[in-house]
Amino acid sequence: MTRTVVVTGATSGIGRAAAREFAARGDRLVLAARAPTTLAQVRAEGLAAGGQALAVPTDVYDALVGPLMRLAGLSRRRVGRHDGVVFAPNRAGEAVRGGWNRFLPIRWRDGLSDTTHGEKRVTIRVNRRAALGIGTVATAGAALGAAAPASAAGRPRAAATPAEAAAQVATSYAQETARAGGNWQAYVSVANAAAAPLVAVADEADRRIEAYSVNKIAVAVAVLDKVDRGLLTLAQRVDVTASIVIPGGDGIFSLDGAYPSSVTLGHALAALLTVSDDTAVRLCGLVCPAAELNQILVAKGFPNTQVQPVANPNRFYLGTSTPRETHDLLRKLVGGTLLSASSTAFLLGLLRSPIAFTDGVRREMSSAERARVATKAGWFDTARHEAGIVFDAAGAPVLTYALFADGQAGADDFGATHPAVQARARMGRVFLAAVAGLAGAGPAHRAAAWRPSNGG
Repeated sequence: MTRTVVVTGATSGIGRAAAREFAARGDRLVLAARAPTTLAQVRAEGLAAGGQALAVPTDVYDALVGPLMRLAGLSRRRVGRHDGVVFAPNRAGEAVRGGWNRFLPIRWRDGLSDTTHGEKRVTIRVNRRAALGIGTVATAGAALGAAAPASAAGRPRAAATPAEAAAQVATSYAQETARAGGNWQAYVSVANAAAAPLVAVADEADRRIEAYSVNKIAVAVAVLDKVDRGLLTLAQRVDVTASIVIPGGDGIFSLDGAYPSSVTLGHALAALLTVSDDTAVRLCGLVCPAAELNQILVAKGFPNTQVQPVANPNRFYLGTSTPRETHDLLRKLVGGTLLSASSTAFLLGLLRSPIAFTDGVRREMSSAERARVATKAGWFDTARHEAGIVFDAAGAPVLTYALFADGQAGADDFGATHPAVQARARMGRVFLAAVAGLAGAGPAHRAAAWRPSNGG
């Protein structure tokens, strides 16, 4: 029988030896350790030995609860039930053993574990000479597991440190994606003033997937790059003809019914990023053809964030990206290294405006809270994506997210009741609460004042 086994400390010693042994038996492995590169090597070893393997970079000692629940949630969504968990005899293994025991009904005995689920026991005996080079036989315990209870995370609360915030974000992501079902890929980080941002979620972060309307951010970046270089201006006009309008698509250009007309390039970009106008994509293609657009993105360091050209050089499908590249593009944007200060302010002003997307991450927020979040969603077929930035009260970026989902129920539901959109709404509330007491890092980007009007 094929089993699913979670192995912590999988990159060395008994953990790595256990992973090899289980893989040789044809088991499915969920491998956890701190070193992503070595973890990928262990995963490759497992695949070569005939097993199935999922690698989840996780430091289960320094931030136990969040990564632990993320590990459990990711492995359950990808491979189903857990038939065993191997706790390596290092600091991570001891921490996980203690932490996992908070969520699972386990009794420990002599290095083995018995569970209350029918007293079934899974053990593996590892040659310590092979594992540690010192001889004799060691036993690594394994425990049957059930999913962590939803109540484990508690109510959203302000974190005292970036590490605590990252743990809360990871916990929320694991719980909500498991609840929504389907397939998820994501990359989320929390700003850390003392060092590099802390990665809260890295779920298939380098998988290249169809980004759909999230890639409208990348399209806008390429157009604004040409503005920065003096090749275009936001005030120049583009023609809206009947042949260029996409009937029935998202946005406003398909609704006015009076063509031809002309609008400024700034108007087209505003429609592109606030109401996700599909015709605006074609208007951008008039001033930045697909081949040039892709070259600009490659030059800026985004080889996987590319539109898909078609026969007409001025038209394209929105193409692909990876969660990590979408995240990094946003990080460069708020860091001031992607565009000029004026273009950066223009783009962020659109993404955090009151009329920008509010069904997902921003749904359960006040108007003031929504102004602290710049976001862009994308939806097509079964996919429901969203990426953006949360700012602190002073306007400095404090959390960056790229959340990609597909395969959930309700493919024809493009509203707020879709499972993935509901999951993002709940995550958004946790994201905002987790970083409420933290200071961001990098340049401040204050939201423009919003002044409701009654006409006149």
